Amino acid sequence: MRAKIVLTTSVIIMITMIIVSSQGYCLSELKRLELLPRVEVARNNVYLGDLIQKEGLPEDWRIRFDSLFIGEAPGPGTIKYVQLELLKEYLKKIIASNGQDPDRVIFLFPDQVMIVRKTVTLPRDEIEKHFREFVLKNAPWKPSEIKISNIRYAGLPVVPAGKRRYEIIASQNEHFIGNVAVTMNIYVDGKRSRSLRVAGIVDLYRPVLHAKAIISKGKVVTAEDLEIKRARVTDAPEDFTDNFDIVVGKRALTDIFPGEPLRLSRLDNPIVVQKGDIVKILLQKPGLTVTARGKAKEDGHIGDTVKVINLSSKKVIFCRVRSKDLVQVID
Repeated sequence: MRAKIVLTTSVIIMITMIIVSSQGYCLSELKRLELLPRVEVARNNVYLGDLIQKEGLPEDWRIRFDSLFIGEAPGPGTIKYVQLELLKEYLKKIIASNGQDPDRVIFLFPDQVMIVRKTVTLPRDEIEKHFREFVLKNAPWKPSEIKISNIRYAGLPVVPAGKRRYEIIASQNEHFIGNVAVTMNIYVDGKRSRSLRVAGIVDLYRPVLHAKAIISKGKVVTAEDLEIKRARVTDAPEDFTDNFDIVVGKRALTDIFPGEPLRLSRLDNPIVVQKGDIVKILLQKPGLTVTARGKAKEDGHIGDTVKVINLSSKKVIFCRVRSKDLVQVID
């Protein structure tokens, strides 16, 4: 893509002001002025000094030319060309303002002056680093539970040279698990230069209950059937647990094999105490254990709170179901 870098009205006014304000301030004699055919800039703006061959140029003139803004730098992958005739006329005015005859200066102009923006290709590890940091900061999981892999993006991550800053945006519906995609905006010298769509796989690993031995279909799970090991739970974190109390007493809906993580969706919570059942009532306090016979007044699953009649005192008390024939008094 080609574009001309034009001395706009505002630039002309600014140069004129510099010329006027410099009246009475004499620079050294300028004998020769050469423009470069190709200029690579690393800033957002282009200055006259960028276009001029500095070798042999008096220091005071170099400072003067470096202060004169002539336009914005081209974007990555684009080229700008200078209007040489217009530029030459203003160079003559600048020289004349110093009390020199511009016709006595040798001007060496190429056929064209091409301006390109210096660019860099973003390192892959830099993109991956910012993606990882964003996920770890925003995911509702512990960093130790997260594994991030297969980070990818489309297109060439080319931006202008300069000081970079990253802004990363995720969808409001992003859960930061499984395939996670974000928009990564890259700012160079304070100006947004490029946006990339970056995605990666976020896996969740947690210590959860596993079957120690085969748990056959229909069997009621006991604590002896279980052990805790670390497992990948990315597909459904809510379907796994490390809490024995949640699982013990439930019935397996399918065979669960040794070493297999226990899924809550494969367990049923059967009614183990039915209304009218005779149960043992257990009261435990530090240094004290009391038992009594009782009668359930309602059905209950393992862990449920049910009303039980103490057959000795005839009082109704609230108890937690521990097994099909044992309930524990709730303090």
